[in-house]
Amino acid sequence: SDPSDAQSILVSIRADDQIWMENRRVDARAVRANIQRLLAADPEQAVSIKVDKGATANTVINVADAAREAGAGTVNWASGVRR
Repeated sequence: SDPSDAQSILVSIRADDQIWMENRRVDARAVRANIQRLLAADPEQAVSIKVDKGATANTVINVADAAREAGAGTVNWASGVRR
């Protein structure tokens, strides 16, 4: 399969540190499990993290760590971040 065709798993971190995946709010402790579930369906998927201005570094680091712990081969920072 062509890696450029792979969908990426999008994790959005809002300004108030809410974490959203698949159009629903996800508890910070559940990010890893959600990413693992999505990777099980397609292990080639990259994880893209979109961070809104105002989100705390701690939340961003926790989400990035969770993605790596879930087994994501690639973790990207989504473009279009408003600063």
